Amino acid sequence: MTFALLEDDAIAQQTRSAAAFERHATAQLQHTRFSAQMHWLERDGIVQLVKTYADGKEHTLGPRTDERLALHRKHLADQLAAQQALDVARQDLRASQGRNLAFGIARVPTIVIRILNALESKGLGAYYRVIGTHALYAYEVAAGVVFDAQSTATRDVDLLWDVQQRIKLVANLDAAGLTMLELLQRVDQTFERMEEQKESAMNAEGFAVDFLRRRGADDEGADSLSGKDGDVLPVPAENSQAFLNSAPYEQVVVGLDGSMARMRTVDPGIFMNFKRWLAQLDTREPLKRHRDQRQADAVEQLLQRGLLTSSVTW
Repeated sequence: MTFALLEDDAIAQQTRSAAAFERHATAQLQHTRFSAQMHWLERDGIVQLVKTYADGKEHTLGPRTDERLALHRKHLADQLAAQQALDVARQDLRASQGRNLAFGIARVPTIVIRILNALESKGLGAYYRVIGTHALYAYEVAAGVVFDAQSTATRDVDLLWDVQQRIKLVANLDAAGLTMLELLQRVDQTFERMEEQKESAMNAEGFAVDFLRRRGADDEGADSLSGKDGDVLPVPAENSQAFLNSAPYEQVVVGLDGSMARMRTVDPGIFMNFKRWLAQLDTREPLKRHRDQRQADAVEQLLQRGLLTSSVTW
């Protein structure tokens, strides 16, 4: 058997942790919403209400009136409420991380969790899917199982990017003042682009992040994700249309240190069909073909038993 069923208390902890993660994400968004500062400034002899944003930009709301006094008071109250809600959510999240370790549901390499959270923090979550072996961790959570080590063994994570949304993607990277490689280096400063495989970045421990892209009809050459020299150059991926044209399959996954991240991957049926296809390729390394078959069989068993569901024909 390539997987084992989780105990009920472990599944319950996964549910509680996911809820804590979502509450924290909501609280973080609300806190960001009220992050601008409102204050009174005297300009040309007139006291005016000014709103200052995190990037230093200012917006003058007008001179002091009863209406603007009330607006200022409400903003301060909303700020305080948002900060208090975030403090509570952070405490709950930290407590959940500890319980995740106690219940034995900490599964995903911590470096992957940190990468996913870094991408999410820069607004890049909508533009990629996790494909390949790491997708199994999302299916584990959904099915309430744990796959065996042979099925999940890997030293890289594959990220498939939707370059049809490249304008938005680049805009978010520009707003952060980072290339994709520099974003990875915020997670682990030892990440460097592999010059023999410019679509990949590897850290000092030998863990690689592989960048793939949607295959286009005209598919002309490769541009870096950020449009900057020295950044990673994603390569076309097989089956990319099926991966990206379907709705993302999302789960909150737990890292080996108990921390959590939102993983966006592909429908289990699409994953299974793709792995079956890979396992039949004569040009693929025998060991990888064996793992592909093992992974496809495991996901198929979960689908057959109703522990996973799929929106596609498998």
